[in-house]
Amino acid sequence: MAKDDDIASKRLAEVTARANARFTDNLRCAFHDLLLELKRAYGQPACDAADMRSQHKDALLAIAIFLEQTGPEGDRFADRFAMITQMFKDTYVRHCLFKSY
Repeated sequence: MAKDDDIASKRLAEVTARANARFTDNLRCAFHDLLLELKRAYGQPACDAADMRSQHKDALLAIAIFLEQTGPEGDRFADRFAMITQMFKDTYVRHCLFKSY
């Protein structure tokens, strides 16, 4: 019986170690993707307020995608960031459509 418990605990430790390694790799990839998207969003200085809003929109969308990639806990916040991103996008489109020249 003790031998069965040792085998089961070793198997559980192996499964846990593999799961932790997968989680760490996924998190590392998600951070890498986030960093690339933030560099893309803020890579160039903003020319004006509308350009800055567009950069913020892209950055918020990148954060929402990152939160989705982190799993169930991040999903709660990802929806909120996506909603804020849509508000920025709508504001940017309205500004471009009704801009007076």
